[in-house]
Amino acid sequence: MSEDGRNDFEARIARIKSRHGAGSEQQADQDHQSAGSRDRQTRQDRTRRGMGDRMGGLFMICAVFLALGAFGYFSTIGRDSAVVAGLSKGLEVVSMTARVAIGGPPGGQALPSTRRDDPSQLRKLVDQGWEYRTPAVAAPDQTEIVLADMVSGYNALTALGEIASFTANRNCTLRRPREGEVVRNVRLESGNRPGPLQAFSEAQMAAAVTESIRGYMRDKKPYLQDKRVSGQFHVIDVFLTDTSAPVYLMLQALNGNVLWNIQPAPGVTIAHVAMIGDDMGLIDRPDVPSFEAIRIGDFIEGRKTNDDLFTRACMVRPFRAPEPHWPGEQKAAKNNQLFVNQMHVYKSEHREYAAWYEKTLGAPVNAKMTSARTAAHVLVGPAPATPVAYQSVDGAKVHLLQNDYVITGPRAARTATINDLHMSALKAAAGGDLTNLTYMPQGDPS
Repeated sequence: MSEDGRNDFEARIARIKSRHGAGSEQQADQDHQSAGSRDRQTRQDRTRRGMGDRMGGLFMICAVFLALGAFGYFSTIGRDSAVVAGLSKGLEVVSMTARVAIGGPPGGQALPSTRRDDPSQLRKLVDQGWEYRTPAVAAPDQTEIVLADMVSGYNALTALGEIASFTANRNCTLRRPREGEVVRNVRLESGNRPGPLQAFSEAQMAAAVTESIRGYMRDKKPYLQDKRVSGQFHVIDVFLTDTSAPVYLMLQALNGNVLWNIQPAPGVTIAHVAMIGDDMGLIDRPDVPSFEAIRIGDFIEGRKTNDDLFTRACMVRPFRAPEPHWPGEQKAAKNNQLFVNQMHVYKSEHREYAAWYEKTLGAPVNAKMTSARTAAHVLVGPAPATPVAYQSVDGAKVHLLQNDYVITGPRAARTATINDLHMSALKAAAGGDLTNLTYMPQGDPS
């Protein structure tokens, strides 16, 4: 590479580094994709991988391997093979030193009262069902209610206390409801209100660093340079009002990391809490006698859907069944092939999930259910006649599925910490100098 070309590359790197903070904050707040958008993303990923295969004569970045809690290694073909030789050691150092928790300030943020007057504007019917924006509350009968109808003195969660890790179930089973218990269902595609918590694995961190390296080394891939791991958790309030019997509470989220905040009304008895999702957490409550969780990724590879040729023995992806009011279902009925395919995925995946659910719990999959595409607050049971006092959880203990990195606190502090982790690993890959990651094919006019 010419001296002018290297100077130009260093200037580009400086500009990219100056944008790191804003880029990662935007990524932390992104909502999770629907089944249809995930399909499109999968096709894009395959296209990118295909591009890499066609460029095999130029270079290749190999996969990241992890063993015994340490990051693996990267390698390239040709003259770049020595560039990232130090990555394994650098990532291992980051892995051992970066398990951090940043304490946030106490106190909550009061709910804005100006939204109270028009709850109809706080929910939106999209192709896959209702989306509820805070302070709207998803109800079992889909009526329009807001937080002020449910509770008084509500404060949004801004700070967490002790983080206590627990392990997910590895047997693809849950405690079966006992005689006299009533099963109550919450089934969402994802949450939509970011909380003061991010957590992720070493494998997820390594994947993000790999993408950044591809961005530095591949021609015309600048969007990959700002790739960051997120692990953003979304807080979902569960207002539990069923006093008819001890409640076996099933909390299910198809996508994304969720921190569940159960708010039982006076007279409610909680028998057990079971959670299904990606990474999950539960705010501690003295009236929750037991809880457990199944992590989808432990049993279902990636985001693959069934090809209808077989039934998976452990189908724990909690798909919702399409309903007649879904615009996507209505478009499918008019033979719109995009939605014919998408609704077929929802139906077939839900059918499989229902078979596992009913065999495991001995209860109907859609009985006594609150369902939505996204929400920040859900009602489980009848709406209270008068609002009940909200039980503040700021500074509360959190039970969190075991993970390699757990970061709490204000968003700016979390973003800065993740940037530091990422750049430390990236610089380790380059031997301390990001310009070493430059790839310039022979004959490139620049």
